[in-house]
Amino acid sequence: MRDAPFTADLIATARAELKAAILPQLSGDAAYAGAMVANALGIALRDLEGDDGADAAERAALRALLDCDTDDLARLNADFADGLRQGRFDPGQDGHDAARRILWMQTRARLARVKPAVLAARDETSAER
Repeated sequence: MRDAPFTADLIATARAELKAAILPQLSGDAAYAGAMVANALGIALRDLEGDDGADAAERAALRALLDCDTDDLARLNADFADGLRQGRFDPGQDGHDAARRILWMQTRARLARVKPAVLAARDETSAER
């Protein structure tokens, strides 16, 4: 009997081989395309590895702001976007500060998934101040 490999392990292995064995042999447009594929694999891997509580924190903050009890994060974000478009969270409105915190939380979560090095560098710079 063979064990099926886990998806995250397959992606991690493919990405490591791409970066170590294939990318160094490429140049020009092919090197750029290879780097884009390696980055995409890294994003997919981080998605598979989990959000370390980011979704739960976002869900809780949105539920509190919108005074809503749904657990559907897509629905909460759609309602939040509608509120933003309608000006419900503009400066001077109730919920403005909470909306800013949520937008910052969402930005950090996306950076953690898509460009973790940028987020780490920003956090390091902030810690030095």
